[in-house]
Amino acid sequence: MGRPGRREEIANAALFLLLDEAPFIAGAALPDAVRQRIQPLVEHGHPEIMLRNYVLEKEADLTVIGALKRNLAFHVLIGGTARRIVQAVPGDILVVRAPPPSSAG
Repeated sequence: MGRPGRREEIANAALFLLLDEAPFIAGAALPDAVRQRIQPLVEHGHPEIMLRNYVLEKEADLTVIGALKRNLAFHVLIGGTARRIVQAVPGDILVVRAPPPSSAG
């Protein structure tokens, strides 16, 4: 991240992956009007700060975030991003827990 242009390079790579690897958007049963309103956005920074700023700027009614299930020791030692987001972001937040990894490999 230290060299000039690196932040933009990483954001562009993340956006490419988001668009290329998001079959859930392509396969979702969404009306065309809704699908056209989806605007992927990649920002660099602490998630709780970035989301707080975005929610305040856009006056969002609902923030939906995904959360991974971690063990108690992880949360005690490191803390949880989802917890920090819930504490920092104004308004309603829907936390969607990620499904457990499948045992089929």
